[in-house]
Amino acid sequence: MKYLLLSLQLFCISLLCSYTAHSLEDSEFKFLIDNIKQNKLDVVETYLAEERATATTDPDYTVLLLNYSFNKARSTHFTTGLGEAKKGDFELTSLDGNNTKGFLREVVSFDEISILESLRIAQDNLRFFPNQLDIHFGIVSIAQNIGEHSVMADQLISMLKTSKEIDNKWQWGKVGSMEGDPEEFMIQGLLPRTAMLFRLESEEGDRLLINVSEALIQYYPNKVYGYANLGSLYGATKRYDEARKYYEKALEVDPNDEVVMKNFKRLNNH
Repeated sequence: MKYLLLSLQLFCISLLCSYTAHSLEDSEFKFLIDNIKQNKLDVVETYLAEERATATTDPDYTVLLLNYSFNKARSTHFTTGLGEAKKGDFELTSLDGNNTKGFLREVVSFDEISILESLRIAQDNLRFFPNQLDIHFGIVSIAQNIGEHSVMADQLISMLKTSKEIDNKWQWGKVGSMEGDPEEFMIQGLLPRTAMLFRLESEEGDRLLINVSEALIQYYPNKVYGYANLGSLYGATKRYDEARKYYEKALEVDPNDEVVMKNFKRLNNH
């Protein structure tokens, strides 16, 4: 479905940026980010400890904190097993010629307690520069990566609320860019996360998808996305009357939306 296509945008250091009015020189910021990329964390740890007082005045501090915490808490190990190799695995075959198949797989794990603490600090800091969209998305992406879907959904809802409070006057940093209309850029960055919640096919995923979609409807009633999400969710869970209600509302917003019309027609066959 158009509004529920899974397109996970995994957390990437290069996408976490800083506000253009910052205390760090560009070269200094780049030096610290490069150290994180190379997993040389001591110098960054020293900076974060010495400059803690700037956390509420300089968004660069929060950017570095998120990147540092994510990398420090991330660890990998390899495991082997019998069976078909999956995407990203190394395929193993036996030397005795009996065609036994196995795989070598990299397993990533996280110290979730330390990451969650850093996310909490970043959320507190956002009170002082709420229009920093790259930090919002940084929190969302990290939470998604470690499987903290409730934290991710809460941040998306906070982002939607903030977007109205600042009239979508979002800021983006010096790495990457915010292309096109800021409002649409924000929403298009949010939609893949609603798709991911839909694909969880769990009670938690459904509950969080409902929460985010209802926030979309609350803050953006003139957009079809929230209605379409709920129509798709309720249709998939065989709550057909509720699905019809939300598809009808979506078509009130945009009577010419071909995807909604197609899904509504399919639903009416039940």
